[in-house]
Amino acid sequence: MKRIYSILAAISIAMALLAGTGSYLLLASDAGNAKREAALATVRSIGNAITLQLDLLQASVDGVARQPDVIAALASGDRESIKRIESDLQTVVPYGLRLRLLLPDINETEQTQTPHMGFGDLDMVKTRLMAPTPPAVQGEGEHRHLAIASAVVDGERVVGVVLASLKADLPARMLGGADSSAGLIHLQQAQLTLASVGTRSDESGVPIEISIGNSRWHVLFWPDPGLGLSHWLNVALAISVPLLVIAVAFVLAYRKLMTYLQADQASLLKAVKDLMQGKIAGNYPLKINELQPVVSAMVQIKRVLEQAPVPASKPIVVDEDAFFNDSFDIDFTEASPIALSQTAPLSLPAGWPEAIDSAVAADTVVVVPPVLGASKPVANVFGHHGIAGDVLDEPLMEAIGKAFGSEARALNVETIVVARDGRVSSPALCAALVRGITATGCGVLDMGMVPAPVLGFVCHHTGGRSAAMVATETEHPGINGLQLLLNGERLDGERVLALKQRIDNTDYTLAPGGRVDENSLFANEYIGIIADDIRLVRPMTVVMDAGHGACSRIGSLLLKTLGCELIELNGDRPLAEPGAEALEALSRAVISHKAELGIAWDSDGDRVGLIDAQGRIISPDAVMMLFARDILATRTGADIVCDAAYSRAVMEQISKRGGHPVTAKTTTAAMQKMLRESGSPLAGTVDGRWFFNDRWLGFADGLYAAARLIGILSTDSRTSADVFDELPRSLATPLLTVALNEGDGVRFIEQLFAIAHLPDAKIDGSDGLKAQFVDGWALVRVSGRSNAIEIRFEADDKDALARIQGRIASLLKQVKPDISLAF
Repeated sequence: MKRIYSILAAISIAMALLAGTGSYLLLASDAGNAKREAALATVRSIGNAITLQLDLLQASVDGVARQPDVIAALASGDRESIKRIESDLQTVVPYGLRLRLLLPDINETEQTQTPHMGFGDLDMVKTRLMAPTPPAVQGEGEHRHLAIASAVVDGERVVGVVLASLKADLPARMLGGADSSAGLIHLQQAQLTLASVGTRSDESGVPIEISIGNSRWHVLFWPDPGLGLSHWLNVALAISVPLLVIAVAFVLAYRKLMTYLQADQASLLKAVKDLMQGKIAGNYPLKINELQPVVSAMVQIKRVLEQAPVPASKPIVVDEDAFFNDSFDIDFTEASPIALSQTAPLSLPAGWPEAIDSAVAADTVVVVPPVLGASKPVANVFGHHGIAGDVLDEPLMEAIGKAFGSEARALNVETIVVARDGRVSSPALCAALVRGITATGCGVLDMGMVPAPVLGFVCHHTGGRSAAMVATETEHPGINGLQLLLNGERLDGERVLALKQRIDNTDYTLAPGGRVDENSLFANEYIGIIADDIRLVRPMTVVMDAGHGACSRIGSLLLKTLGCELIELNGDRPLAEPGAEALEALSRAVISHKAELGIAWDSDGDRVGLIDAQGRIISPDAVMMLFARDILATRTGADIVCDAAYSRAVMEQISKRGGHPVTAKTTTAAMQKMLRESGSPLAGTVDGRWFFNDRWLGFADGLYAAARLIGILSTDSRTSADVFDELPRSLATPLLTVALNEGDGVRFIEQLFAIAHLPDAKIDGSDGLKAQFVDGWALVRVSGRSNAIEIRFEADDKDALARIQGRIASLLKQVKPDISLAF
């Protein structure tokens, strides 16, 4: 190992020397020009940003000038009507101090209201009656303001002017985002300096100057001369920095690899010893993930040995070559024949309804089938859900099992993991599915009723990576569905058509030998591996409410195994997520028991609601900030995948900590796809799902997320309330849900796009409709969990929030006049 690292280090050093020297020789002659071009690019980017903000503000004032009631009032000349409408419009323009509606015969200044309308404003209004005028800063002292004017036109006649006086610190805000380390930057109007950022020892020399479009402003930029380095220093840096980085990287990587190998060697030796003694448990933490299948194979060998006992007089001989050749496929030919009457699933209370698409590895779901009221034509069985016993009955499920098993056999998949939720119809439907699969000769690993994350864990560690889950996302207990994963890939498109074709043509590959292995060991392994990954620094008192969901037993075991002092509540929400009502009881319990944290999982465990030590609901924004901060402490520069509905504070904190926020559509498939493509260690959504991809497996896991949070909080001597209180907060609403009829969501958003004419906002359609205003945003999208739309707002202040909500409410009511809104 040392010899390999020595060779790689020598090659890397030689390449660094060549690259550094060559780069310097190629770029040295153009260094001066490159520096000036970089400075120009900096100034132009600042100018473009300021121009864009001025254009948005001008568009907002122009929008007021085009309002019918403004035109009618000024055209009539009725001063009382003008004053009334002027009063109603005072908060329409962002950052507004005063908005005036002025008639064409205006000839005097106005000194009674703050800010005053001075002679500069009067000249601007007179000029605007004949031609456009750019925005300008007017007035002095407390009456200084940014003035923007827009002509009010009735037909071809100018009937007045809208004069908006905005906050005087807007130029400073516009310049606030500039890089102050690059040099000294001034924003000027004629000889008046409006704002400046950066420092420089002196202002000698000729600055770089550009004009701001559609304004009287210009930017002056003096690059910092201290940024320049001598040629020889450039040479030294070009060569020494890569060498230093490579040297440090190799030393750290070598030490880390040696540490990992030593730790994994001890774990593997312990696993072998336990296997020989017949007590292997599967809880052997490994730093190198590629060795995990070895432990999984040992666990399978133990099961096979237990089912086929060897006479005591004969020693057990393990063929090592055969073991390692076959260790990555689980073979159940030794298991007992199928006997559904003997099924013994986990004794968890019924009632976890939600589909496990967030749990089963990447892109794992196909749901079956929405043919309400139909006569069950096989061509229509692939959709979201069906009425149990009507559309989705046992004969249909058995046919699907045969088709799915035939597809699996064609891909040499020998084992399919099967699980179910707690609905009344699920056991019978799952039994029919198993009969169909085993009729093709495929083995089945029957997990019974388990939380979604446990099934995701099993799929990750089982050869073939194929699964079927009888479950659906809808909360209605009379609806059920099916989700399918084959060879690690989601069945959609042509693969769904192939499955339907098999059912239509009864094209099944039937064979004897299909066996069922009923196993609850994986739940213990799941808990053990998390407990080995997360160690508490100090004792933590936690209150847990899992309702009657599948997490009630496993969540309790997990928290106790971590070492928490646990208080359990008997929640009663069999088919619901942890909403405000459920969290209210949890909040009272946290305060009563003086606990550090309250935890409430949804019915299948992929989402989690949290309460801090003062009994307050912890915003998903705050949790995402804490998770990102923890991960970026060791993964600086990593992409963090974010829901588009997160507040701006989340994005700013990720950037501040050295990460790169990347937005993705909020569906589980989209989040997991972005995780794979970007290599991101973390993704999150505002509905309480977190996907850890650094030390965990990249699917939505509310159980692991809760454990990870407890581990982070245990390293801080402060209470959880104090930890979250130090994080920045935004003026943002919760994620609001508005119910619609089934199937109306997509059509509603399409109609909303058709009428969303918002000239003062940028429209983003990547996840529903997101309108970005100068001082806030609004998001409207289809809910992924129910027949509804989701809405969220954020703004700089309460006035801006009310204005944006009013604009969006007006659009929503145009699409659906009888819509019920909570804002």
